[in-house]
Amino acid sequence: MKTHILLSISAALLLAANPFADFITGTVLGSNGAPAVGVNIDAIRVSNGNDINLANDGTDAAGFFLTTIPADVYDLWFFPPGGSSDMTLVLRNVVVSGTKDLGTLQLQAGAVLTGHVQTQGAVPIATLNLLVTDLVTNQAVPLTNRRTDAFGNFQITVPKHAIELDFDATSVMPTFVVGSRAMFLSPTANTNLGNVVMPPGLIVTGHVQRSAGGTALAGVDLDFKSTTLGGVEYTPNDNTDALGNFSVVVKAGTYNVDFAPTFATHIAGKRRAAQSVAANLSLGTVALDNGAVLSGTIKSWDNIAQLNGDVDVYRTSTGEAVPTAGDNSNASGAYQVIVPLDNLKVVYRPPSFSVPLSSDVHTNVIVTVNTTLNGVLPACAAPNNYGTGLAGTGGIIPHLTFSGGTTRDGNSAFAYELQGGRGGAVAILTISAFQRNIPFRGGRLLVDTRAGVSVKVIGPLGGTPGAGGVGTKHVAMPFPLGFATNSDIYAQFAVLDSAAVQGYAFSEGLHFKVCP
Repeated sequence: MKTHILLSISAALLLAANPFADFITGTVLGSNGAPAVGVNIDAIRVSNGNDINLANDGTDAAGFFLTTIPADVYDLWFFPPGGSSDMTLVLRNVVVSGTKDLGTLQLQAGAVLTGHVQTQGAVPIATLNLLVTDLVTNQAVPLTNRRTDAFGNFQITVPKHAIELDFDATSVMPTFVVGSRAMFLSPTANTNLGNVVMPPGLIVTGHVQRSAGGTALAGVDLDFKSTTLGGVEYTPNDNTDALGNFSVVVKAGTYNVDFAPTFATHIAGKRRAAQSVAANLSLGTVALDNGAVLSGTIKSWDNIAQLNGDVDVYRTSTGEAVPTAGDNSNASGAYQVIVPLDNLKVVYRPPSFSVPLSSDVHTNVIVTVNTTLNGVLPACAAPNNYGTGLAGTGGIIPHLTFSGGTTRDGNSAFAYELQGGRGGAVAILTISAFQRNIPFRGGRLLVDTRAGVSVKVIGPLGGTPGAGGVGTKHVAMPFPLGFATNSDIYAQFAVLDSAAVQGYAFSEGLHFKVCP
């Protein structure tokens, strides 16, 4: 009681001394419910992103704060003291006018990630930047300690779900010339990542300008896409400067290098395909052509606007992909991109592989001026079972299903799932281009098993050996779905099971069409 009385007196004196000032006030508790002592408060002005210099910007022994702040709209960050396993709390779009009472705020428990950053030669890398993105909210996670220490070590607190952890090596140039790295993690507890080895870096330089007139182009975004591993390399500071110049550090490899200008330039993007980077490299001058606006909406077949639908553009003559900045649709399904003045193929893709929709492909789209084109995404039917299986141990029929989302081209997460088999038994998954329905080993063979039209995957089931109905198997698709776009695919499991009629238990069949 004495403590709270003293705090109230102190707050009253501060308010009296600043009768025209603005304040934020409240109490911060840790995830354990106890007062959070030494929490540091930062305020980011929403209008311009500036970090405001605050007075009295920490919590006391009771978790209480009364902080002087100019009237405005802010994102407020509450940083726990170093070493805490609590997450930084972020309050967004807080309107401050007069005294803003934020009430009682409670920090959430996070997972503490530790590790050591070094070169391939085991030399510690100090002061390397770390950045974390929360993949659930797609927001940056504020960190108390944003850099490795003098020994290359780090300790950060992150959410207990999917995150992207970036190691930004541009902060250690020129002492170390190493490539930056990105990790995708889903921590559920404190985790030591061990040694994080940064690959040797190679410097790729060049200049970007307009084809017409040769004017330098600032703000052009470069993406380095590995031709062997797929995906986009994490390359911070990869935009051209005010003079149109760029200098990007990547690891050795072969890349499709994409140049995507800002929308305001009305300049079309360009790809430098299959560019080998084996040493420091100058790409020279990259000239980009004038373009036109391609705009419209992306909706599903039943007229529902698609948020984050994707637009991909290709030149018809060469098949070359055209980089397009900001090419996802907004909440109303609207999009707009800059494309070349050319004959194009335009592909509208669903927001994710969890959405049961196909892509909408438009060919021979001739663009000479600003053009409107709408995408309508057809349905992508879910896989369906057919036929009848044969029971094994315990009289249980193995059941074949799937996981990982739709059967759309590009979905590497799609997989077959078997349930209800004999624990520990050997199972054979046959994936075929053709359906069959013929007697076999007391059951029905529902797929064509001939070589050349089928693929077999053989392996043991999980579960207690010999137990009926507990055997399971997860089988990732053994070939890219795009290999068979618009084709029918059939599958069936056979399980070696001594309790079955003739030594084999069978699942029903599973059929789907590969969606574009």
